[in-house]
Amino acid sequence: MRAEVTSRVAFTITDLQYDYAAGVLRLNLSLLNHDSLPLRAPLIVRGGPVASALGSVAALEPDGVDDGRSLWDFSNLLTGGMLRPQEESAPRQLTFSVVGFPAPKGPGIDWNDAWRRHFLTVELKVYADQQATSSPHR
Repeated sequence: MRAEVTSRVAFTITDLQYDYAAGVLRLNLSLLNHDSLPLRAPLIVRGGPVASALGSVAALEPDGVDDGRSLWDFSNLLTGGMLRPQEESAPRQLTFSVVGFPAPKGPGIDWNDAWRRHFLTVELKVYADQQATSSPHR
């Protein structure tokens, strides 16, 4: 059984790349456990609707879909099946189909700046093994 642990995790997004010819956006996502307790596998990221003012966006090849939301399993990126306190997971590449984004004029879009300006928004929630989400009983 899994419990939501989103409030215990920070997200790091790096290496944003957009292939205009293919209409594909790639990014690397890492998870940082900023809590004092470890998070145990399975460690699942559930993506909410993806929105953009520039075009339509959809996840490509997630590990699964639950109630229309994409699921990505980060479990195989954990050492010893857990994300320890203050530890960051290895990055995982997420890929999205992007339709309707205008071609750049000039040097192109700085995707790190675009992300900060909320050209793309997605709600992410993280779920971990419920056994690891509470303090040990004394």
